[in-house]
Amino acid sequence: MEERVYELEELEEQVERVWEDTKLLYDEELEILLLQRELEQAERWLSSYENTLMAEEYGVGPQVTLRTKTVRLLTDETLRGDEPSCTTSLTPKH
Repeated sequence: MEERVYELEELEEQVERVWEDTKLLYDEELEILLLQRELEQAERWLSSYENTLMAEEYGVGPQVTLRTKTVRLLTDETLRGDEPSCTTSLTPKH
């Protein structure tokens, strides 16, 4: 009887370890999905304002690949847990 109890305790410990490993994987997957959603939202926003942001009178010339740099900036800062450190001004040059 004691041997059976011991076996059941071992099985319980194995189930708990597998559960923790599975939970960790699901937590990581959730973080990735949330980051992906944020990046897709940023991409949509940038796409909707791309022509305006690329206009010379707003101070960002056509020589800048704004979408790529901004998405890369958002990705790097999000992965580090930082808030975005800069914003692009939409005020026209005078």
